[in-house]
Amino acid sequence: MIDINDAMWRVADVVARELVERDCDPNEVQKAFVYLRTHKDGERFFRFLNMLVQHGRFLVRSSRTLDYYKVMLEVCRRHLTGYRSDAAAMQQVLGWAVRLMRFYIAQQVHEIHEAPMPRRQPPQQRQQRRRR
Repeated sequence: MIDINDAMWRVADVVARELVERDCDPNEVQKAFVYLRTHKDGERFFRFLNMLVQHGRFLVRSSRTLDYYKVMLEVCRRHLTGYRSDAAAMQQVLGWAVRLMRFYIAQQVHEIHEAPMPRRQPPQQRQQRRRR
């Protein structure tokens, strides 16, 4: 196992943020990560992602699963292509991206629950503001 360096950490962060912003399911990304960890081959990983997109309709568990595969492929192509020949580094980056995704999703939920409820103004105050 290799240690993650600053550049790899930045890539993991960008991958995680993009996947969360695009509403990708971290469980699907985790499954792709397990494939990479099992096969230890960056080229094979990208072929696997392509296969999921091309033939994923047979594997879908929900109406959104194929969209998750497409998003994963796009984001991985954009940010992990440089690691194709270094599967160990790609594993580190993608593994941390999955962890960060779960953290960012939990933060979003926490922020929603911690946000103060908007206060409703009494009707007479709303009418007074309109007259001004």
